[in-house]
Amino acid sequence: MMSYDEAMKDLVQAVGGKENIDNVTHCTTRLRFNLKDDQLVDQKKVENNDAVLGTANSGGQYQVIIGTTVEKAYNSIVKIVGVSNNKGNEDKEKDSRNIFSKIIDAIVGSMAPVVPAVIGCSMIKLLLIILPQIGVLSDTGTTYRFLQIIGDGGFYFLPLLVAASASRKFGTNLSLSLAIVAILVHPDLLDIFEEGIAMNIFGIPVTEMGYTYSVIPAIIMVWLMSYIEKGVDKITPTVTKNFLSPLLVLLISGAIALTIVGPAGGWAGEVVASGILTIYESTGWFSVAIIGVFWNVFVMLGMHHVFTPVIITSLASGGFEGMIMVGALAANLAQAGACLAVALRTKNKKMKQTAGVSGASVLIGGITEPALYGVTLPLRRPLIASMIGGGIAGAFAGIMQIVAYSQAAPSLVTTLQYIDGENMLSILWVAITCALSIGITFVLTLILGFKEEANSTGAAEVSAKSKIVSPLKGEVIELSQIKDAVFSEELAGKGIAIIPDSGEIYSPVNAVVTVLPSSKHAIGLKTENGIELLIHVGIDTVELNGEYFENSVNVGDQVKEGDLLLNFNINKLREKGFEISTPIVITNSNEYKTIETKKMGAVQVGEDILHIDK
Repeated sequence: MMSYDEAMKDLVQAVGGKENIDNVTHCTTRLRFNLKDDQLVDQKKVENNDAVLGTANSGGQYQVIIGTTVEKAYNSIVKIVGVSNNKGNEDKEKDSRNIFSKIIDAIVGSMAPVVPAVIGCSMIKLLLIILPQIGVLSDTGTTYRFLQIIGDGGFYFLPLLVAASASRKFGTNLSLSLAIVAILVHPDLLDIFEEGIAMNIFGIPVTEMGYTYSVIPAIIMVWLMSYIEKGVDKITPTVTKNFLSPLLVLLISGAIALTIVGPAGGWAGEVVASGILTIYESTGWFSVAIIGVFWNVFVMLGMHHVFTPVIITSLASGGFEGMIMVGALAANLAQAGACLAVALRTKNKKMKQTAGVSGASVLIGGITEPALYGVTLPLRRPLIASMIGGGIAGAFAGIMQIVAYSQAAPSLVTTLQYIDGENMLSILWVAITCALSIGITFVLTLILGFKEEANSTGAAEVSAKSKIVSPLKGEVIELSQIKDAVFSEELAGKGIAIIPDSGEIYSPVNAVVTVLPSSKHAIGLKTENGIELLIHVGIDTVELNGEYFENSVNVGDQVKEGDLLLNFNINKLREKGFEISTPIVITNSNEYKTIETKKMGAVQVGEDILHIDK
C-alpha cells in the first residue's frame, strides 16, 4: 500500500499533471479541480487510486471524492502542485465554462467555507428550543440570553462570513470586501430604514431592505468588486494608489451596493426562498418525497451545495426548513440501509469492509460519498433501492410535517435537529422516518440483489515483456533532462524523451487513441494489453491552441504500429521559442514492475526504446 502523499502524487499525475491544474479547492469530502484540459485526465488511473472513492464533473469542475480525509489530501496536493483556492481571477480569459457552470461554481465556492459556522449556530439555536422544554435551562436567565447571542451571531452577520469566503473565491482584497458588505448590516443604516427616512445617493434612491441573514447580495457585491478593483487600479497613479485606490473602491462599490446590488440581490433571495416555500406549500409531502428520491443524484453531481443559501435563508427567516433537509435525511439513511444489506450479502471481503464502513459513515456523520461511490453506484441496484426507500420515507416525513431546525448533515446522530420541542410526537415521526428509510432500502437491496465484479487488482494482464518503439526520428534523452517537473520528476509516468529531427509522429504500438486535446499537442494511446502511453510534443505547446499541429487520427481510432498520428511544424515551434523535446511516458507506470530504457542517443522511427515488464 503506497503512502498518502504518494497516492496524491499519483492523483496529480492522473489528472494531467501539475501543468494541467489551474486551481484546486475542497469541500467536506471532495477535491475540486479546475483543469485546463479535461481530456488529459486518465479516468481509470484516478479511479484505481487507493485514496479515491469516485469522481464527478459538475459546475466546470473535475471533482475527486476522497471522503473524510479530504483536508489531508488537499494539503498534500497543495504541497505538490503549489496552487490553492486563492488563485482568484488571474485566468479568467481562459475560462471556457458556460454561465450556469460559473454561477454554480461561484455559489459553492462562496458558501462551502461558511457551512461549519452555520451548522454550529444552528445547533445552538436548536438547544435553545429543547433545553427549556426539558427543564434544563430557563428561557429568562442570562445563560439563555448568552447562548441566544452565540447562536444568532453567525446568522446576523452571515453577509460578512460570505464576503470573506467570496473574497478568496474571486481574488479580491479581504478587508475591502468585508468593509463593503459591512455597509449592508451597519446599525445606522437599519435605524434609518426603521425611522422611515427617505435616503438617496447622488440622487439615486436607496430601497429600504434588511440585509442581515442574507447571502446573495454579498456574493454578487464581492464579485463586482473584483472588477471595480482592477478598473480603479488602472486609472490611479502609482504615487496615490495607497490611499486613492481604497477610497474609490469603497465609494463606487458602496454606492452600487446600496442602490443596485443590495436591493436586487435581496429581492432575488426572497424570490428563491418564496419559490421553494411555494413548491412546498403547494405540493406538500410530494416535494419532500422528490428530494428523498433525487438528493443523492445532486450529491453525485456535486450540486447539493446549491441548496445551501435556500436552507440558510429559510432557517434565518422562519426558524425552520421543511423540504430539503427533511428529504435529505430520508435519502442519506437510505444509503446506510443499502450499505448494510450489501455488507450482509456480499462475499467479497473488500466490498464487505467498504460497505460496513460506508454505512457507519452515513449513520454517524451523514457523509454519503463513501457509500455512493464505493458501494451503491458501482453496484447500481442498491442505488435504485436507496432512491425508492428515500422517496417513501420522504413522503412519510412530508405527510407528518417534519421540519429541520438546523443544518447539520442528516444522520442518526443529528436527528435531534428535526424534533419539535412543543410537539413531542415529532420524536416518533422522526424515528419512523429513519426506520422506513433504512428498513425499506435494506429489504429492497436484498430482493433486487447486485452483481459484483470479480476481484481485480486493476492492473492489465501483460505478457512477460511488451515493447514500445520510437514514434520519432531524433535523439533519446532521459526524462530528468526535461525542463518541466511533471515529466522530469515522473509525475506523468516513467519513460523517455526524444529531441525530434522532424515533425512526424508515428504510432509506437498497436492501440486505440484515447486522448487528443483540441490543442493537438499531445496524444494518448492504450494497447490491447492495457499499456497507457502519452506522447507530449514539446513543453507548454498547449498555449499554441493547435496552431502548427495537424492530426491524422481522432479519439477512438484503432491504429497500428507505424501509422502516422500527428504532424507539427518543428521549425515554427523553434522560432516561437518552445522547447521541442517530446516526452513519451507510460501513464499507468505503477502497474508494472519495470520500465526499461532500451535506447539512448540517435534513434530512428520503429527502433525499440522501452521494454515493459509485468
